[in-house]
Amino acid sequence: MQEDTTLVWLGLFGAGGHAREMVESALRVAEQTPGLAPDRVVLVDRAGSGPVSGVAVLSEQEFASRPGRRLFVTAVGDGRLRRKLDAAARATGAEPVSVIDPSARVSPDAVVRAGALISPFALISAGAVVGEGFQANYYAHVSHDCRIGDWVTLGPKAGVNGHVEIGDNVTIGAGAIIRNGGPDRPLRIGRDAVIGMGAVVIADVPEGATVMGNPARVRPNS
Repeated sequence: MQEDTTLVWLGLFGAGGHAREMVESALRVAEQTPGLAPDRVVLVDRAGSGPVSGVAVLSEQEFASRPGRRLFVTAVGDGRLRRKLDAAARATGAEPVSVIDPSARVSPDAVVRAGALISPFALISAGAVVGEGFQANYYAHVSHDCRIGDWVTLGPKAGVNGHVEIGDNVTIGAGAIIRNGGPDRPLRIGRDAVIGMGAVVIADVPEGATVMGNPARVRPNS
């Protein structure tokens, strides 16, 4: 029997705090997606459990066995874990999608690659390009002409000003601010860097470094 591709599921991988915060956003996306009914928006966790935030929680195996088209987004804070969950879900034939809350603002000139999770009131501005598995929490913003790598995480109210380049797997803590670069000299954050909560970054950050404070300084042994 041929599979019914008009039947659509949306799985949010993770059942923790951020996944629960994004359930309402996912339900709003469901309203705009043909074939995706609200009762087929689910959380996906390794073991599965009873309902959370009013939606079913399926195990990874249960989600993989659902008939029809399976869409998913990874809704955990750790970028490296998101990457692993993404690869495992794709291996079962599920398709990565972005969940963008209707209250968020994404410029028509911006590029948002698959698997992004954009929280309420976040902003992706003109000319910005953000990579796969990107997360922008509440009120976070990415300003014009930024280039953001894959599996990057912005905490609540984190701000990335214009002409900034950020490598893969970077985590930017809540309330941190990244100063703008310029068209000929962007400010660069190296891959795997961690920007502490409330940090004010005014200079390039090396790969793998952890920076904290105002102005942000590299933490020893990072």
